[in-house]
Amino acid sequence: MAEQIKWQIAEKIKGKAFALMADESRDNGGHEQLSIVIRIVVNANNHKHIIQEYFISLIRLHEFDAQTLSNEIVNYLTNYGVKLDSCIAQCYDGYRNLL
Repeated sequence: MAEQIKWQIAEKIKGKAFALMADESRDNGGHEQLSIVIRIVVNANNHKHIIQEYFISLIRLHEFDAQTLSNEIVNYLTNYGVKLDSCIAQCYDGYRNLL
């Protein structure tokens, strides 16, 4: 993703409560990657709330333990100025690594 788009998404997320979704997957080349998705609730013009979901990153992994996965997520979010204390929900697939 272009750096400018990543910063634009980070600006939309800042100051809002968000849900974090992360999953590991293997690409066709056999490399493990971590995908990070953020979900926020925004007000629509008609006074209704809508959910917006943003795919924000695909990070290549070289280690797959819980500490590495956690560090990658934290480092990515803090690099873009997203406050971790705004995270109100977390969802992980491949949860065995995070236990």
